Amino acid sequence: MKTILKTVLTKRIFLFGIYLLTTGALVAQNQTISGTVTDETGIPLLGVTVLNENSNEGAITDFDGKYSIQAIENANLTFSYIGYSEQTIAIGSRTTIDIAMQPDVQSLDEVVVTALGITREKKALGYAVQELSGDDIKNTSETNVINALAGKSAGVLINSSNGNVGASSRITIRGNQSLTGNNQPLFVVDGIPIDNSIVSSTRGGYDFTDMGNGAADINPSDIAEMTILKGGNAAALYGSRGANGVVLITTKSGKGKGFSVSLENSITLSNPFLLPDYQNEYGQGGGQQYWYKDGLNGGSNDGVDESFGPRLDYTVQAGDIAPGGKLYWAIEAGFPQTPGEILTLPQFDSPVDPVTGERTATPWISQPNNIKNFYETGITRVTNVALSNGGDWGNMRLSITNSDQTGMVPNTNQVKNTINFSGNTNLTDKLSFEAKGSYINSNGNLNGAGYTFNNIGMQTIWTARQVNWDYMKNNIENPDGTQISWINRWHNNPYWIQYKNLNPQSKNRLIGSTSLKYQFNDWLSLTSRAGIDYSNEQVELIRAYYGNNDPEGRYAVSNYFRQEINADILLSAVKNITDDLSLTANVGANIMNNQYRLQTSSVDRLVVPDIYSLSNAKETPTTTFYQREKEIQSMYASLSLGYKRQVYLDLTGRNDWSSTLAKKNNSYFYPSATGSWIFSETFKANRNLLSFGKLRLSIAQVGNDTDPYRLDATYSAATPYGNNPSFSLSTAMPPADLVNELVTSKELGLDLKFFNNRLGIDVTLYNSVAKNQILSAPVSPTSGFNTQVINAGQVDNEGVEIILTGTPIQTNNFSWDVTANYGKNTSKIIALNGDIQRLELFKTEGNQINVVADVGGSYGDMWGKGYVYHENGKPIVDASGVPLTSDIKKLGNLMPDWIGGLNNSFSYKNINLSVLIDAKIGGDIYSRTNQDGWATGALTSTVGLNPNGVDVRDPLADGGGYLFDGVFEDGTPNNIYQDLDGFRWNSFARAERWLYDASYVKLRQITISYSLPKTLTSKIGLSAIDLSLFARNIALLYSKNENFDPEVANKDASLSSQGSEFASNPSARNIGLRAKITF
Repeated sequence: MKTILKTVLTKRIFLFGIYLLTTGALVAQNQTISGTVTDETGIPLLGVTVLNENSNEGAITDFDGKYSIQAIENANLTFSYIGYSEQTIAIGSRTTIDIAMQPDVQSLDEVVVTALGITREKKALGYAVQELSGDDIKNTSETNVINALAGKSAGVLINSSNGNVGASSRITIRGNQSLTGNNQPLFVVDGIPIDNSIVSSTRGGYDFTDMGNGAADINPSDIAEMTILKGGNAAALYGSRGANGVVLITTKSGKGKGFSVSLENSITLSNPFLLPDYQNEYGQGGGQQYWYKDGLNGGSNDGVDESFGPRLDYTVQAGDIAPGGKLYWAIEAGFPQTPGEILTLPQFDSPVDPVTGERTATPWISQPNNIKNFYETGITRVTNVALSNGGDWGNMRLSITNSDQTGMVPNTNQVKNTINFSGNTNLTDKLSFEAKGSYINSNGNLNGAGYTFNNIGMQTIWTARQVNWDYMKNNIENPDGTQISWINRWHNNPYWIQYKNLNPQSKNRLIGSTSLKYQFNDWLSLTSRAGIDYSNEQVELIRAYYGNNDPEGRYAVSNYFRQEINADILLSAVKNITDDLSLTANVGANIMNNQYRLQTSSVDRLVVPDIYSLSNAKETPTTTFYQREKEIQSMYASLSLGYKRQVYLDLTGRNDWSSTLAKKNNSYFYPSATGSWIFSETFKANRNLLSFGKLRLSIAQVGNDTDPYRLDATYSAATPYGNNPSFSLSTAMPPADLVNELVTSKELGLDLKFFNNRLGIDVTLYNSVAKNQILSAPVSPTSGFNTQVINAGQVDNEGVEIILTGTPIQTNNFSWDVTANYGKNTSKIIALNGDIQRLELFKTEGNQINVVADVGGSYGDMWGKGYVYHENGKPIVDASGVPLTSDIKKLGNLMPDWIGGLNNSFSYKNINLSVLIDAKIGGDIYSRTNQDGWATGALTSTVGLNPNGVDVRDPLADGGGYLFDGVFEDGTPNNIYQDLDGFRWNSFARAERWLYDASYVKLRQITISYSLPKTLTSKIGLSAIDLSLFARNIALLYSKNENFDPEVANKDASLSSQGSEFASNPSARNIGLRAKITF
């Protein structure tokens, strides 16, 4: 026992001695290390981070590149700086350490994906491109990748439509080149062009459903990076398809060696961003009278979908019910009132007297939250599992994603399941094979949009403010199947619409490609690639029996088939001719075949309720069928020469042969030339001052062809004549000599980076001239036609884009990075055709404003009737106090003056905070929401006190009425009041009156992310754990309009929906959480 005790004590004393010796040694060796840090040329570097890896303490070099830090002997110091390779130095016994930082070649020679999937050094490009990482897209939480671009790229305009599930979005780059064309850029996924058309379902005048845009099918979780090629200068190699720019999407692929698995899940909660400001002072009816009998005006104004009825929450006064009193009409109708109590009237949800069968009177009260409570919290859940493997044999990645989105509007949803695969392998030392593809299956029930009775938003404007929507939610239909609603014409019960009038959609889509690459030697290769974008989509329209607009139900089904096949072959050479001269050359060919089919069958009356099939029809179904096919064959080549990695010259040429043009005109050539000079290399600039400087210049020609079957007169099926088929001839006269549109674009740019890349500016000036516009011009009716497709007109666009980057603060643990972008585009219509001075592009909602191309004007000019102004700037009224209405005149323009974004990113160790603000300044939008909401009395603009201090809806005799803020022709102020109940329908100056400034500034996004330290994750067998909290569409910081989000559109994101809005379901304010685990 004594021996054991002695041994233990001896060991403890020995260890304690070692501890003392070690501690003393450590204290003795703690010393000051100092030195100077320079660049590779010997110039001192300011702001280099010096980190003691043992103590995790840091220091920063001063203006002379000097630093000082405490460290023990044999510790390691790490030196890091933007644009330079990180260096780790063992101290040993030294106290002075001077080092020269070496440029990070990988950073300086950053490569980007350009046209046709060709990778180039970014510094060598002679045109503007902008890149976004997959995380930039995914972290927005947007299910539509187009929306994710808002505020992030200079000169890129994003137009969303509304907050409906599956709603479409629109993108344009550097304005609109074509007067009647699509004007959206080409989307290319892994080298394969894909369809991004906007699909909408229209059935009759009052049924419209936005089915989304094609690019929304791309899964954000599978995107590795996105490159935006702006305009023809960057996209010339895509020929006629790249006239409006190109958005290149590269999906993720396997990387590294070994097997890995990642599991990612996010949940997003969505609530309405902005609702109209509804009044809660007056209920349904007219002339301040109402009582319900049958919802068909059998009572008093019970078939009116307006809120100019009696005052809500009103306490009856004795004088009100005396003869001549303002409520005596209720007494005459048989509804006695009690002074001192709330007004009571029969309503649609009032109890029915079992004896008389009539509705009994119930309190006439407001329902201030009836519409707000209708909207639910939308939930989007996205789960992604990705498996990746790599080795000497190649690599592969398999990803499965489920996106389950439930909308804010009840019973709307969309579920998408995506399987993405990529893999490449070396079949031999020289031959490699790659395959990439995505299969997308989506289905859901989407919501109506625009001026349609199936759009709930419409019922919130043409409305009754006393209606209890919760009652309708719990009482949708009677036992016999008929519906229960506040009105029995026009509008259905809102929950009837959502649960019985459905818009099912299902879609299967395959986007994929395979390629073979043969590497002849270290500088010459041949690549062949074939790809397909195939989709089959079914859209149904279900309208239940006993609906107010479809008493016998209705059913329609549309089947869309889309297919595009592309095949390419590309011979590439990359070789250094001498030590100073480099060459990159490509020669290739492409064939594109595009097919589209649409078949729609519909029945307007059903035999049996709730069975939706063409066989359940009381009449012969109506069927329409449309088919088109288009092919473009192309050859192209590019040549790039580089001298001393300082001066670059690029030449490209592409010739397209299009099936949509006549044989003599179907061949057209598109050339481009770009040059760039990295003058900072030529003059060996001081990196501490000028880190990088490049001047670039380019010129290119691109263009557009036309749609199929416009060269000849075509026939369309018409209503049969008895048992005989009937066809009608097109009203469009065949063109005489149609050629392709031609766009000539020029670009001048300057890229500068200062203070070792801590501050950067990229400025681009551009100009484009679009000639030979393909238009439909009116012709004399004596010709037997109404229009003829012609080449005419010229549209010029010019603009400036500025990108600013900066790192105001950079320490070893903290950094602050700023990125700002600004884009301004100005267009001008130079000419149309002969005597034609104005071409109508489309009409806004309500047909009050014509959007036109006017010679001497700009694309998107808005013309309509407005006010007549006095010289003092006030609108002039006539002798009765009603504003004068002008002839049709220019009122505004739907395009913004400029767009921009500002992103601040703050990083502290493993935590990052990112804040994005974006702006669209200028442009105009016509609001039918405000127009109709004023006429129906739904909005707060129809209540309140007039200048007399009297309720604006009170009788004129009592001092009430509405006073328009105008002047008489002699300039004296208007003093004539109008009875609002009658005046609300006056259409004076309607176009200008409801035209608003569409400017806005939004707090678009806030993201907080955190990555757990690898020292922690490795202990639990994981490679990484990443967490993030995000919010999107957070706040409207600036806007001049009221009752609507200036970012919404009328029905969908198509061109004809721009510049106006009506009762769009609100855009969403999102907040969510994302977690990713990597094994």
